[in-house]
Amino acid sequence: MKIDFHGHNASTSKADHFIYCHADLTQELPGNLENSKICFGLHPWFLPNSWEEGVALLENWKKHPQFFSLGECGLDRAKGPHWDEQIDFFQRQLEWASQYNLPFIVIHSVRANPECWGLIKKSSFKGKVVFHDYKDHSDFTDQLLRTERVYFSLGTALDGKGQFLKTKSTLPVDSFLKKVFLETDDCHLTIHKRYQQLAEEFSLKEALLEEQILSNLEELSH
Repeated sequence: MKIDFHGHNASTSKADHFIYCHADLTQELPGNLENSKICFGLHPWFLPNSWEEGVALLENWKKHPQFFSLGECGLDRAKGPHWDEQIDFFQRQLEWASQYNLPFIVIHSVRANPECWGLIKKSSFKGKVVFHDYKDHSDFTDQLLRTERVYFSLGTALDGKGQFLKTKSTLPVDSFLKKVFLETDDCHLTIHKRYQQLAEEFSLKEALLEEQILSNLEELSH
Protein backbone atom coordinates (compact mmCIF):
# COMPACT_ATOMS: atom_id res chain seq x y z
CA MET A 1 0.00 0.00 0.00
CA LYS A 2 1.42 3.35 -1.06
CA ILE A 3 0.42 6.31 1.09
CA ASP A 4 0.46 9.90 -0.16
CA PHE A 5 0.67 11.77 3.13
CA HIS A 6 0.14 15.26 1.75
CA GLY A 7 -1.38 15.93 -1.64
CA HIS A 8 -3.53 18.34 -3.60
CA ASN A 9 -4.02 16.25 -6.77
CA ALA A 10 -5.77 12.99 -5.96
CA SER A 11 -6.29 12.03 -9.59
CA THR A 12 -2.59 12.19 -10.49
CA SER A 13 -1.22 10.81 -7.21
CA LYS A 14 -2.54 7.28 -7.81
CA ALA A 15 -2.04 6.54 -4.10
CA ASP A 16 -3.69 3.61 -2.38
CA HIS A 17 -4.26 5.87 0.62
CA PHE A 18 -4.52 9.60 -0.16
CA ILE A 19 -4.45 12.36 2.46
CA TYR A 20 -5.67 15.66 1.05
CA CYS A 21 -4.65 18.96 2.63
CA HIS A 22 -7.22 21.70 2.13
CA ALA A 23 -5.27 24.97 2.03
CA ASP A 24 -7.95 27.62 1.56
CA LEU A 25 -10.79 26.96 3.96
CA THR A 26 -13.04 29.50 2.24
CA GLN A 27 -13.14 27.25 -0.84
CA GLU A 28 -15.11 24.09 -1.46
CA LEU A 29 -13.38 20.72 -1.66
CA PRO A 30 -12.47 19.36 -5.09
CA GLY A 31 -13.97 16.13 -6.36
CA ASN A 32 -12.47 12.62 -6.22
CA LEU A 33 -11.92 12.64 -2.44
CA GLU A 34 -14.55 10.09 -1.45
CA ASN A 35 -12.00 7.60 -0.11
CA SER A 36 -9.51 10.13 1.24
CA LYS A 37 -8.62 11.51 4.64
CA ILE A 38 -8.58 15.32 4.78
CA CYS A 39 -6.51 17.76 6.84
CA PHE A 40 -7.84 21.28 7.33
CA GLY A 41 -5.81 24.25 8.54
CA LEU A 42 -5.25 27.99 8.27
CA HIS A 43 -2.42 27.99 5.75
CA PRO A 44 -0.14 31.06 6.09
CA TRP A 45 -0.91 32.01 2.48
CA PHE A 46 -4.66 32.12 3.13
CA LEU A 47 -5.07 33.64 6.58
CA PRO A 48 -8.45 35.25 7.30
CA ASN A 49 -8.90 38.81 8.50
CA SER A 50 -9.28 37.82 12.14
CA TRP A 51 -8.83 34.87 14.46
CA GLU A 52 -12.57 34.88 15.13
CA GLU A 53 -13.15 34.26 11.45
CA GLY A 54 -10.37 31.69 11.36
CA VAL A 55 -11.53 29.64 14.32
CA ALA A 56 -15.06 29.62 12.92
CA LEU A 57 -13.68 28.07 9.73
CA LEU A 58 -11.72 25.49 11.70
CA GLU A 59 -14.70 24.56 13.85
CA ASN A 60 -16.87 24.16 10.78
CA TRP A 61 -14.41 21.99 8.85
CA LYS A 62 -13.63 19.87 11.92
CA LYS A 63 -17.17 18.51 11.66
CA HIS A 64 -16.42 17.07 8.23
CA PRO A 65 -16.72 13.24 8.28
CA GLN A 66 -13.31 12.86 6.57
CA PHE A 67 -11.49 15.19 8.98
CA PHE A 68 -8.09 13.73 9.83
CA SER A 69 -6.23 16.50 11.64
CA LEU A 70 -5.07 20.13 11.60
CA GLY A 71 -2.87 21.04 8.67
CA GLU A 72 -1.33 22.64 7.11
CA CYS A 73 -0.42 25.52 9.41
CA GLY A 74 2.87 27.26 10.09
CA LEU A 75 5.20 30.00 8.90
CA ASP A 76 6.46 31.13 5.49
CA ARG A 77 9.25 33.66 4.95
CA ALA A 78 8.78 33.68 1.17
CA LYS A 79 5.05 34.33 0.87
CA GLY A 80 2.12 35.43 2.97
CA PRO A 81 1.11 38.27 5.28
CA HIS A 82 3.25 40.06 7.87
CA TRP A 83 5.50 37.77 9.92
CA ASP A 84 3.93 38.76 13.25
CA GLU A 85 0.48 37.94 11.88
CA GLN A 86 1.66 34.51 10.75
CA ILE A 87 3.12 33.83 14.19
CA ASP A 88 -0.11 34.90 15.90
CA PHE A 89 -2.29 32.58 13.80
CA PHE A 90 0.17 29.71 14.16
CA GLN A 91 0.26 30.02 17.95
CA ARG A 92 -3.52 30.19 18.12
CA GLN A 93 -3.85 27.07 15.97
CA LEU A 94 -1.44 25.20 18.23
CA GLU A 95 -3.64 26.05 21.19
CA TRP A 96 -6.74 25.03 19.22
CA ALA A 97 -5.13 21.67 18.43
CA SER A 98 -4.28 21.27 22.11
CA GLN A 99 -7.88 22.08 23.09
CA TYR A 100 -9.13 19.15 21.00
CA ASN A 101 -6.20 16.90 21.94
CA LEU A 102 -5.43 16.19 18.30
CA PRO A 103 -2.91 13.36 17.89
CA PHE A 104 -0.84 15.26 15.32
CA ILE A 105 -0.66 18.37 13.14
CA VAL A 106 0.92 19.08 9.74
CA ILE A 107 3.39 21.95 9.50
CA HIS A 108 3.99 24.28 6.55
CA SER A 109 7.44 25.82 6.97
CA VAL A 110 9.43 27.81 4.42
CA ARG A 111 12.82 28.94 5.73
CA ALA A 112 11.33 28.82 9.23
CA ASN A 113 11.92 25.35 10.68
CA PRO A 114 13.69 26.54 13.87
CA GLU A 115 11.01 29.17 14.48
CA CYS A 116 8.18 26.69 13.96
CA TRP A 117 9.77 24.13 16.25
CA GLY A 118 10.46 26.78 18.90
CA LEU A 119 6.82 27.89 18.95
CA ILE A 120 5.61 24.28 19.06
CA LYS A 121 7.79 23.53 22.09
CA LYS A 122 6.51 26.63 23.91
CA SER A 123 2.84 25.85 23.19
CA SER A 124 0.44 23.68 25.17
CA PHE A 125 0.16 21.28 22.20
CA LYS A 126 1.94 18.04 23.15
CA GLY A 127 0.93 15.90 20.20
CA LYS A 128 3.01 14.85 17.23
CA VAL A 129 4.05 17.12 14.37
CA VAL A 130 4.83 16.42 10.72
CA PHE A 131 7.00 18.85 8.77
CA HIS A 132 5.62 18.62 5.25
CA ASP A 133 7.90 19.01 2.20
CA TYR A 134 10.85 18.70 4.56
CA LYS A 135 14.24 19.41 3.01
CA ASP A 136 16.49 20.75 5.77
CA HIS A 137 20.09 19.68 6.45
CA SER A 138 20.99 16.65 8.55
CA ASP A 139 22.13 18.61 11.62
CA PHE A 140 18.65 20.01 12.14
CA THR A 141 17.05 16.70 11.20
CA ASP A 142 19.16 14.90 13.78
CA GLN A 143 18.12 17.49 16.38
CA LEU A 144 14.44 16.83 15.66
CA LEU A 145 14.98 13.07 15.75
CA ARG A 146 15.92 13.38 19.41
CA THR A 147 12.26 13.85 20.23
CA GLU A 148 9.75 11.11 19.48
CA ARG A 149 7.00 13.51 18.44
CA VAL A 150 8.48 14.78 15.14
CA TYR A 151 7.94 13.22 11.70
CA PHE A 152 9.08 14.25 8.21
CA SER A 153 7.16 14.18 4.93
CA LEU A 154 9.49 14.20 1.94
CA GLY A 155 8.57 15.61 -1.44
CA THR A 156 10.70 18.00 -3.45
CA ALA A 157 13.74 17.13 -1.34
CA LEU A 158 13.88 13.92 -3.38
CA ASP A 159 14.15 16.06 -6.53
CA GLY A 160 17.29 17.63 -5.11
CA LYS A 161 15.76 20.80 -3.63
CA GLY A 162 17.07 22.02 -0.28
CA GLN A 163 19.88 20.47 1.74
CA PHE A 164 18.43 17.09 2.63
CA LEU A 165 20.00 14.88 -0.06
CA LYS A 166 23.34 16.69 0.21
CA THR A 167 23.67 15.86 3.90
CA LYS A 168 21.57 12.72 4.42
CA SER A 169 24.64 10.45 4.60
CA THR A 170 25.21 11.48 8.23
CA LEU A 171 21.67 10.60 9.38
CA PRO A 172 20.88 7.56 11.53
CA VAL A 173 18.94 5.83 8.75
CA ASP A 174 16.97 3.33 10.84
CA SER A 175 15.72 6.06 13.20
CA PHE A 176 14.87 8.39 10.34
CA LEU A 177 12.88 5.82 8.37
CA LYS A 178 10.64 5.27 11.41
CA LYS A 179 9.66 8.95 11.15
CA VAL A 180 9.26 9.42 7.40
CA PHE A 181 6.33 9.89 5.03
CA LEU A 182 6.16 10.64 1.31
CA GLU A 183 4.04 13.20 -0.50
CA THR A 184 3.21 14.63 -3.90
CA ASP A 185 2.00 18.02 -2.57
CA ASP A 186 1.00 20.10 -5.64
CA CYS A 187 3.28 18.25 -8.07
CA HIS A 188 1.60 16.43 -10.95
CA LEU A 189 3.33 13.09 -10.42
CA THR A 190 2.41 9.77 -8.87
CA ILE A 191 3.29 8.80 -5.32
CA HIS A 192 4.93 5.72 -6.87
CA LYS A 193 7.70 8.02 -8.10
CA ARG A 194 8.39 9.25 -4.58
CA TYR A 195 8.61 5.69 -3.25
CA GLN A 196 11.01 4.80 -6.03
CA GLN A 197 13.18 7.85 -5.29
CA LEU A 198 13.41 7.21 -1.55
CA ALA A 199 14.06 3.50 -2.03
CA GLU A 200 16.95 4.29 -4.36
CA GLU A 201 18.41 6.95 -2.06
CA PHE A 202 18.54 4.58 0.92
CA SER A 203 19.08 1.33 -1.03
CA LEU A 204 15.81 -0.16 0.16
CA LYS A 205 13.22 -2.45 -1.34
CA GLU A 206 10.00 -0.57 -2.04
CA ALA A 207 7.93 -3.27 -0.32
CA LEU A 208 9.84 -2.76 2.92
CA LEU A 209 9.45 1.00 2.58
CA GLU A 210 5.68 0.58 2.13
CA GLU A 211 5.48 -1.48 5.30
CA GLN A 212 7.49 1.04 7.28
CA ILE A 213 5.45 4.06 6.17
CA LEU A 214 2.20 2.26 6.92
CA SER A 215 3.52 1.50 10.39
CA ASN A 216 4.54 5.15 10.78
CA LEU A 217 1.01 6.30 9.92
CA GLU A 218 -0.47 3.95 12.50
CA GLU A 219 1.92 5.31 15.15
CA LEU A 220 1.18 8.91 14.17
CA SER A 221 -2.58 8.50 14.44
CA HIS A 222 -2.52 7.23 18.05
